[in-house]
Amino acid sequence: MKTSIRTALEYSRFRIVRSMMRWIEIANPRSWKRNRQRSKIVYSLCVEDIETVALDTLSRPLTSTELQSVIDELPEHVRWYDAIDSAINRLAL
Repeated sequence: MKTSIRTALEYSRFRIVRSMMRWIEIANPRSWKRNRQRSKIVYSLCVEDIETVALDTLSRPLTSTELQSVIDELPEHVRWYDAIDSAINRLAL
């Protein structure tokens, strides 16, 4: 196996070898853990959250059109960068 990898590194200019090297990197369990941690969702909203607020605010459920409008509008109002920055500053990191 070491010889194969060494040979692959020597000839990495070939497309098939570069593809193989990416496969070896992906097959490495350590990179799986690192990638899993980096892509972990730390906060999310679901439709139930929107419906709960709508019931509290409007005292009625949203229609499907209204729900879709709220979903489309949310990214304009969720200030994720500011929230992360504020949390970092609050913790004095």
